[in-house]
Amino acid sequence: MHKNTELGAYAAERVFELDPHDSGPHMILSNIYASAGRSSDATVIPLLMWIRDTVDRTHRPTTSSS
Repeated sequence: MHKNTELGAYAAERVFELDPHDSGPHMILSNIYASAGRSSDATVIPLLMWIRDTVDRTHRPTTSSS
């Protein structure tokens, strides 16, 4: 998105409305945040995916950074 984090987040939210269980847009949004240096926002995405039931519920997401 040419370094436009807000536009990327807006686009991702619109895609979430179309198919909230698709993990692809969640990962793209996480990558957008990470590329913009927003690591705290990027680490929230796996939890959001778990809440929205886009991942296997038997595996709890981790929010710690490596």
